[in-house]
Amino acid sequence: MTIADSITAARAAIPATLMQDSGTIRRPNPSDDGAGSVTLGTPTSIAVAACNAQRLSGRELQESQVQQHGSYRLALPITTTIYATDQFVFGGVVYNVVWVPPVSALSLTRIVGLEEAPL
Repeated sequence: MTIADSITAARAAIPATLMQDSGTIRRPNPSDDGAGSVTLGTPTSIAVAACNAQRLSGRELQESQVQQHGSYRLALPITTTIYATDQFVFGGVVYNVVWVPPVSALSLTRIVGLEEAPL
């Protein structure tokens, strides 16, 4: 088995074994109002059958620079597309996506940072 085959097998196994939670991605649905402005319509809901959410203890530090990585970390299957403009609904609570790092060739999951959305 090659390294690429091993990574592919791990990517397929992780959602079923380690991601026992589920949630919904809410994606804004902007539309042009014809007058040069953009209005937000009803958001598109995308069901996520496998994910893993966890609360973090504090802000993350990276190379002596404080970066906004969120108070919650969300692990998603590698094939899930999520943007910094999306929201994630988990356990009836809405979270804003605040950190979407790039996925590398060796990544097994997609990790994003979340903050609770203001009411």
